[in-house]
Amino acid sequence: MAIILMKTRYNGISFQGMVSDPTDRREATQDAFRQFGWTLRDMFWVPSTAEWLILADGDPEMIITAEVAAMASGAFDYATCEVIATPEEFRSKSAAAQGVGLKSP
Repeated sequence: MAIILMKTRYNGISFQGMVSDPTDRREATQDAFRQFGWTLRDMFWVPSTAEWLILADGDPEMIITAEVAAMASGAFDYATCEVIATPEEFRSKSAAAQGVGLKSP
């Protein structure tokens, strides 16, 4: 399992829908993520960029599926996913890199 950051931005039609019939986006996101084995950690609306920042635990192999499913819904201008790490994971992986020998070209 990895921590995945998904960023999405609604298109105009989706904003119109949210104004005319507001729905619980957390519940809808949890339901969608369950379909490809992810667990929603949390999600945040960013007013300055009009984006959702969504944190999930899941298999990184499903990132393409998540992005394609989001875009195929017709609700978003874009949907991107990235694997992210905690400071502790970064430190652990940095320590592991000590034994890797790379030569510059």
